[in-house]
Amino acid sequence: MEPNETVLSDVHVFAPFLKIENSDTALTRFVIKQPKQNNEKDVDHGSINTVMKDDEGDFVVDRGIKYDNEPCDVIIIEHQLATVLKDVGLQVWRGALLLADYLLENEDMFAGCYGLELGAGVGLCSVVLGRVASAVFCTDFGDDVLRNCHKNAEMNAHLYKNTSVNKDEGQVSPVVKVRELDWTKGIILSSTSNGMEECYRWSKTDTDELKKVTVFFAADVIYDDKLTDALFNQVLHLLQQNQQATFYLSIEKRLNFTMEDLDVVCPAYKYYLQTIQRLQTKKILHVKQIPTTFTQFFNYERVKELELWEMKAHGPE
Repeated sequence: MEPNETVLSDVHVFAPFLKIENSDTALTRFVIKQPKQNNEKDVDHGSINTVMKDDEGDFVVDRGIKYDNEPCDVIIIEHQLATVLKDVGLQVWRGALLLADYLLENEDMFAGCYGLELGAGVGLCSVVLGRVASAVFCTDFGDDVLRNCHKNAEMNAHLYKNTSVNKDEGQVSPVVKVRELDWTKGIILSSTSNGMEECYRWSKTDTDELKKVTVFFAADVIYDDKLTDALFNQVLHLLQQNQQATFYLSIEKRLNFTMEDLDVVCPAYKYYLQTIQRLQTKKILHVKQIPTTFTQFFNYERVKELELWEMKAHGPE
């Protein structure tokens, strides 16, 4: 793929959005809904008589999952509809929705935790975990991405259950804190400006709270081998500092036909598998794949190419 080639997510086939006038920016309402328990008999979907139509006689597309009409939370996310490759963090991708579903399914397990998202993009997963966490570091790099994360984190702050007031400053302490973290620059938590807006720098309080983090997570960040290397360098450092912590990674395998292989392959995924196999062989990481049979709270297509992985540091024998 060429660097200036436009890429776009198909998440919005299932999640209607409001396009902001004269821009490529949109607002999407991601509704957290409880799937309906289906006690009905199987329906013959091959029969023309089962095809539904609306009031105007147009066919209604069956999106495959039915939900109860109970009151539910709504997460509002500002994002781009299409970007060049270097700005894909400004879009919403299916891997984030898969990971968000897992976080929602296990809110009791994550209640009160400290978390850190790597390559947060629009910050959807950080917002989801922020509903029950004590604090979440929502990390990425690039001014546009960080500003967008910050906007989304603040726009959904009413959903955070553990919001507190700083007694010394008399201000609300944010649960979801947006911070710069660029894996390609090594293990660096920037506390100096370097042109970065002050609110995205790491404070002394942040670095103290970082020691409490037990949940690291990332969604849809496996698409370039060099970035995969940088990601695992960062993850290994974080897990070594927090021996009881767990890293959750969601992936969508993207298949392409290559002339080199004369076949449909997924090179980035293949390299990822080689990386985790090497780390397991060297007894650096414990790795297991989590079945994606958990509840689907968001309306999207959970394709077979979506995977979720859990990793922990390999402790002493």
